Amino acid sequence: MLARCWVLVLGSSLLAALGATGAACLGPEDVGAPTTVAYFSEVLPEDVSDDAEAAPPPTTIGPDLPTIVAYATGGDCSADLSLARAGNLFLAPTMAEATAVAQAIDFLPESRWEHPSNMCGPLAAAILLATCRLPEGPTPHSFWLSNPEADGRPASLFPSEDYEVTRVREAAGRYDFAADPLQEGDFLYLFSGRSGTFSHMIVVTEVDPEGRAYSVSNLGHRDGTFTIERILLFDPLDETLGYLRGEWATGYFRTGQGGFIRIRPAASVESELPPAEE
Repeated sequence: MLARCWVLVLGSSLLAALGATGAACLGPEDVGAPTTVAYFSEVLPEDVSDDAEAAPPPTTIGPDLPTIVAYATGGDCSADLSLARAGNLFLAPTMAEATAVAQAIDFLPESRWEHPSNMCGPLAAAILLATCRLPEGPTPHSFWLSNPEADGRPASLFPSEDYEVTRVREAAGRYDFAADPLQEGDFLYLFSGRSGTFSHMIVVTEVDPEGRAYSVSNLGHRDGTFTIERILLFDPLDETLGYLRGEWATGYFRTGQGGFIRIRPAASVESELPPAEE
């Protein structure tokens, strides 16, 4: 079943319209009277890293909207900004703040229909853009509702000479990330697969000294709301932890069942960037 980003609400009329193709990302006009709500657990794995260099949680609550606008609209970026720090700018603990972040990223130009249910690609792109790591040309809008099997995105948005694209067909929940670790800056497209319910895009924002990989992602909740949170993706010290082996692998709604695409900056790209501030 093909689904992109988050599945928020599936009503009977919508299911009839979608037919056998499955669910797609929904906009705010579709969320009025839900009959089935797709969600993931609100309980996130604890950040067990005590390393001083690991990016700490933000000291302020809520998103920094002026900075997001400056970065995400292409008007400014900072190569000195780490992906972890950049990700913290977008954290939104409430639905209202997550919606404000989606609209600040402005991934639907000349529209106010940006919604946290379908912002996964634009959010990942905006984090890269804030740190000057997004390739020249694409914008957050370019990543909206990407579908590799239909249009080649998101891989086609990254120059092949500067990025290594790997297609893994094994389910993300079973893949051996301990043997093939995630790296900071990896852009992942997670395929729904036949037993999954949505496809999703994230960027790895940090990897701590113990190998734990993190991201900043839009997340759906039991009551149909969305937030943007820092999440643990994989912990090589306890492989039962993290969204890739946990919620997204065995939760009520799942992603990565059809494998994933990993887009990794080549060494030449990373070597051109100055050391990021922690």
